[in-house]
Amino acid sequence: MSSVSHTLLDGQVNVDADAEVTRSAPLTFLDPSHSLNFDTDSPDDGAIYADRMIRVRYGVHVEELDRYVFATVFTGPVTGLSREGVTVTVEAQGKEALALGAVWTPITLRKGMTVVGAIRVLMSSRAGETRFSIPDFRNSYGKRLTLPKARSLDRFAQVWSAARSLSRSIDKQLFYNGAGILVMRNHSRAVKYVFKPGTGGSIVSEVAINYQMADVKNTISVKGQPPNGKMGAVSATVVAPRSHPLSPFRMGREGAPRYLVERVENASIRSHAAAKEYAERLLESRIREAVEVSFDALPVPHLDPDDMVSVQTPDFTLKFRLRKFAIPLAPNGAPPMPVGYLKRLTPSKKTIRRRGKR
Repeated sequence: MSSVSHTLLDGQVNVDADAEVTRSAPLTFLDPSHSLNFDTDSPDDGAIYADRMIRVRYGVHVEELDRYVFATVFTGPVTGLSREGVTVTVEAQGKEALALGAVWTPITLRKGMTVVGAIRVLMSSRAGETRFSIPDFRNSYGKRLTLPKARSLDRFAQVWSAARSLSRSIDKQLFYNGAGILVMRNHSRAVKYVFKPGTGGSIVSEVAINYQMADVKNTISVKGQPPNGKMGAVSATVVAPRSHPLSPFRMGREGAPRYLVERVENASIRSHAAAKEYAERLLESRIREAVEVSFDALPVPHLDPDDMVSVQTPDFTLKFRLRKFAIPLAPNGAPPMPVGYLKRLTPSKKTIRRRGKR
């Protein structure tokens, strides 16, 4: 409806793929004249309150194009605000926050309904969503992915939790992107961005690597559709290859392999080939999750949670899924973007108050 960019003092967009709401944005505005009204009935264009949403666009100047290229890094509702002197602090969350309520009016998603259709119906009728980017997913035989049985949601079921459960049932990622569009996609395997140190690179700190051995899984066993007549149960088991340092054979001792197993049951998997593909993807994911990479970098605003990225140094090259990062929004001298962890990038309130008195 209007822009409040000129009043922004500091802020950041936090992205956490493991959180229920993947994006959040603490923002601080300078408002010495109290012109930034909070009442939505106010005639002021910059009115902000709980039934309004904030959108943040991040621009990077590209010398080759001689212009700024913008990426929308946040869209979501205001969930809290406070005033202290001349500064106004606004807390906003991603649009998942709008779907954390109860279904309330019970709904039954019938057997044979496409999973894509079920998610659309649920999110539009119970969360008011209108912006979707969900392809018409099909299996390897070209058939649409459907619900193997009816799914009934009572009034106390949470909308967002039910929608994510539906997406996981067909091994897809469901999330809101920075533009506030509900996206469902395959788990990315292609590297979307390469972080490098030095001249021309984006890494500005040392790269830290931690191994979480308690989370290691080197064997995945998948059980799909139950037995039907003469057909046996759909199943597949995948084991990390002998050459991998986390394989049962490399982690074992005295010739005894060490199998660290994760068992998965998913009735929507209806072929051995699909079960094997799912097990392979899950194994790759579990092995990568055992390695945590963290460093500071120049902001890269176009990335999404769970994107596959790579870090390349003179000593090693490592691919990993982007689980946590933060995009700084300070207009004057933004700090680097933390990758692999979250931290407060905005200055203290005392620093902000000093700025406001200038």
